Amino acid sequence: MHLESAIGALVPPPAEEEFHQILKQIGGKGNVYLVGDVDRQDGECKCGLMQEFVAEVNGGMRATSDKGRAMHCAVVVFMFRHAYVRDKANHVSVREVLKDVRTRTEGHGVRPALLGLVHDHCESAETGESVELLEQMLRSVFFKHPHDSIWAGHFVPKAPDGVQDIRRHICKAVLSAQAAQSTGEVGYTFVGITPVFQNPNLDSRESLNRGGDGNRASP
Repeated sequence: MHLESAIGALVPPPAEEEFHQILKQIGGKGNVYLVGDVDRQDGECKCGLMQEFVAEVNGGMRATSDKGRAMHCAVVVFMFRHAYVRDKANHVSVREVLKDVRTRTEGHGVRPALLGLVHDHCESAETGESVELLEQMLRSVFFKHPHDSIWAGHFVPKAPDGVQDIRRHICKAVLSAQAAQSTGEVGYTFVGITPVFQNPNLDSRESLNRGGDGNRASP
């Protein structure tokens, strides 16, 4: 390996360096929460998906349960499987997850940056529709948040470019949320689609925080 290549391998790319600076600025990885769905019908365990995301985006962080507690955090990452989001029977459940997090993060200082991720094994027109729907729901539920503090996209495992894109948008969303707090901005309403479907399964949540068990708070 040439000397220049060896040095280049030791220097993190600008996006990664900025990401770690942002993490340090917000108090560390413990201030990033990961919230996900669980499908009780197919019995799929979300733990592996959560851990895969943590390993690829943040590195070495563990996911622990955090049910029914107030969320004091700087970043909330919502992750839903494409198959879950595209099923109209789950749309009410997705909105309930978002509303519950909104309730648990209100009144704790700076509004957290919000990312909504749709997981699948590759990007497609169908997954793009799920991303658009998730973003509409996020902006509708968190209507007080500044526009740039919310972002929705894909999470495709083993896709380095996608991971870097997620990191860049975490940085952008955090900076937007902090800037809004310093200027007193209160956000504005996003007029989105509010689907109404049959009663869904309840959700399950995990955090990238120290966590702890407790009783689930009512939405």
